[in-house]
Amino acid sequence: MSFWQMYLSALGGTASLLVLLGFFGRSIVGFWLSKDLESHKAKLKAETDIELARLESKLAQSATQRQIVFSKLHEKRAELVSDLYALFSSTLLHMRNAQLQRLGVDVEKPEPIELAYSTFSNAYEAFEKNKIWFSPDTADIVDQALVQVANSLTTPDLGPGDSIGKETADRLNTALRALESEFRALIDDLQSEVGKS
Repeated sequence: MSFWQMYLSALGGTASLLVLLGFFGRSIVGFWLSKDLESHKAKLKAETDIELARLESKLAQSATQRQIVFSKLHEKRAELVSDLYALFSSTLLHMRNAQLQRLGVDVEKPEPIELAYSTFSNAYEAFEKNKIWFSPDTADIVDQALVQVANSLTTPDLGPGDSIGKETADRLNTALRALESEFRALIDDLQSEVGKS
């Protein structure tokens, strides 16, 4: 018997050899698997980073589109509020001039009552077409003012003591203040939206 045979038989022979081969085999397989695992991790991280960048880009694009739509809606709303404000102001001015004319004061030509009818008609039409653009509170106030103005304009005698005086002026001024508040709220919304970006 050779030295190695005696040595191997003393140590358990074939079983020892299998244990050694198993240990080295497991180490080699573990090394390959860890190498594959690391490359798989790197690949997953790269794919995740690409997907994350794509989603962030899409989110930024959606936010920009939303802001554009928001700005356009506010711009349209601000224009409508501004137009109605101008029509109400003109109606009030022409109604006051009509009242002054009845008191004997020389005022503009054509007749201020005709101008009041015309601007009121334009205000009424503009509001009815675009009522949805106004807040419910402002819409109610404007509706009340329109009713009051219509009643005043259909009164046959616009004298100094009739309802065109204080009540109509108060209703129109209340509507004007509501429109001012609505306009300022729009400006505040736009400023806060710009501040977010």
